[in-house]
Amino acid sequence: MKVMITGHRPGKLGGYNPSNPKRQQIEAKFRAIFDRAIIAANKENRSVVAISGMALGCDQWWANIALEKGLEVHAYVPFEGQESRWPMKAQQYYVALLNKCKRIVVSCSGSYAPWKMQKRNRDMVDNTDFCIAVWDGTTGGTGNCVSYIVQKRKPLLII
Repeated sequence: MKVMITGHRPGKLGGYNPSNPKRQQIEAKFRAIFDRAIIAANKENRSVVAISGMALGCDQWWANIALEKGLEVHAYVPFEGQESRWPMKAQQYYVALLNKCKRIVVSCSGSYAPWKMQKRNRDMVDNTDFCIAVWDGTTGGTGNCVSYIVQKRKPLLII
């Protein structure tokens, strides 16, 4: 059972401090979602695979919690070097998290271009069973991904 995340960066979710209340609430919801998914998958003799785009914020929180729960994580990155513009500490965390992933899918070759994030999102949606979106209803990357999820008629839970 493959379950993917799309969601906002920390700037829209209370900031980068790990103890910010909004982040803690979202992470608690992720844990509950994984617990329910594991129960459902076990009833069907399946396992749960977490799919993450590995961006700052929800993507990395999702992957980290999946790993905490002993789940397989598939990282879908838009291009190699996604993290190259981030602060060094964030780059180091990303590389460490990426190294724990069971599978890494690189959606596009070359360097940064905004459309590559959307291609990565479509790849995740096309290869998942269930979608989770941490979305405040605004336009942007998460909103575009939610529109694609709806277009593809994939099950979607919006947080």
